[in-house]
Amino acid sequence: MAEKVNLSPQSIAEYEDGTIQPDIETLVNLSESTNVDIKHLIYGFPSVQAQKKQRREFIALSILTMVLWCFQVLLQKFVHEPAYRSFDVGLKIFYYTLAKPMFYTTLGWTIVTGVQLYLELKPLKGKHTHKLHNTIGLLLLAYFIFAIPPTFNALGDTYAYYLASKQGLGFSSTPIPLWLESWHYALMILIFKLYPSFYPIFIILGAAFGLTKTKEPAYNKKPQS
Repeated sequence: MAEKVNLSPQSIAEYEDGTIQPDIETLVNLSESTNVDIKHLIYGFPSVQAQKKQRREFIALSILTMVLWCFQVLLQKFVHEPAYRSFDVGLKIFYYTLAKPMFYTTLGWTIVTGVQLYLELKPLKGKHTHKLHNTIGLLLLAYFIFAIPPTFNALGDTYAYYLASKQGLGFSSTPIPLWLESWHYALMILIFKLYPSFYPIFIILGAAFGLTKTKEPAYNKKPQS
């Protein structure tokens, strides 16, 4: 080995026991001489248990993304029909404020997890990575909490209209508090002001959430000799 990379046997021994670390050129030479991926020389060989865990996470996220996508397809049947005259706007609001953001958030997270798994990328590590992950999670949680009250109020009116029409009764929307009405208009303004970049924002946030997620390292801590 020492002859192949033009080093002394003592240097190789020091690399093996961790006394010194090889420079980039030496790492490249070692990788080519041993036919071992340079990532494995730096981080060690992938942990089988961690890889299985990451694979299960990717499968679960992929299934969830497909379910949310199918749910959106079903909602489009109602969303794209003109129904404002009949107060049937609850599904439209639900589609644009909750269903689509949930789908795009999960999609971004799934893509990042798949890329990490396929390329065997090491999870991000840094002083502020965990704080960034929590901040992104809080931003997403804050939006969905913000969107739930006006959305479910609209869904309630839609359901009430449906029951009234079935029984042949008249219908008038339930009066709502001023704060909830203002909340609803603020949400609509937020979506239409940022449209069409509103939903790509959720892809970016979902990807960043997955990228900064702290998890069990996919590599052994000590370099492999």
